[in-house]
Amino acid sequence: MNDSDFPVAIREWPLQEKDITEEVCQKCGICCSMDLKPSWKDPRMMAALRVMIEGYDNITFTGDGIRIHCSHLKETKMGWKSMKCDIYDDRPQLCRDFNCVSWAKVSNNLEQYNRVLHKIGLTPVTFRDFPEELRGPDT
Repeated sequence: MNDSDFPVAIREWPLQEKDITEEVCQKCGICCSMDLKPSWKDPRMMAALRVMIEGYDNITFTGDGIRIHCSHLKETKMGWKSMKCDIYDDRPQLCRDFNCVSWAKVSNNLEQYNRVLHKIGLTPVTFRDFPEELRGPDT
């Protein structure tokens, strides 16, 4: 069992929406990709999917599905592996409005929240790290 299995809401999160600045956002890129995991029963379908995505730089096979990266997300090397949006100043409104902390809080998704923490160099949290008074009611 991991922390994301606990059906308890968290009232206060160490990383807040206001902490996601342009600088933090540009170092991350988690929101610019998504994992798709089909529930196909026939293993040949997954093999066919692997063949279909070969040669696409922004789509990778994950073993149980695919990860699609936004075509505007580019890898940079600045002493660490980083991703950067090459249209950041002109990005669509949907991207401008997105806040990964808000998303993690609304979905009560500690796993996604920890991905963000790890990406920006902070220590991931576990449910037991939250004092009782910061935990919400059981859901």
